[in-house]
Amino acid sequence: MNEQLKVFLNNEFGTISINYDELIIANNYTFEDLQLGYRIKPNTNESLITKEEGGWQEEWYVLVYKDGDAVIFNEKDNRIYYLMHGLGDWEPEFFCDSLGGLNEILTELNKLANGRENPVAFERNPISEAERKNFFKTVDKHHGDTETWELILE
Repeated sequence: MNEQLKVFLNNEFGTISINYDELIIANNYTFEDLQLGYRIKPNTNESLITKEEGGWQEEWYVLVYKDGDAVIFNEKDNRIYYLMHGLGDWEPEFFCDSLGGLNEILTELNKLANGRENPVAFERNPISEAERKNFFKTVDKHHGDTETWELILE
């Protein structure tokens, strides 16, 4: 595990809930559990890593879990990718330029989520246009995938 990943895992996010969405963020306590079903077969602890195209790769680590989908760190190029669950093959889509960038985006998302943790609270306290612009300014700064973040903020 490289140093950048070790630094990221010192975060205190745990879970970020906003509206209907819940993102589980890997940290020193949850990192191994988030690898289950991706890198490691649950119950047997067998490796799911393969060298085959479309299979789980050695350099991939799950950092964010949302409804079966995963945001991963690719240790080979130090970038962040999004993987959709249920498509048969794992086909990473670029998500963010770095672990530091992901940390900054999650910090901003955590601020937005405060007081908007569930649909009722979200409806009572909608995200203002200024808050939305500020959040997407951070996403853009790190070449983030605005479409996926937009879905989370709806």
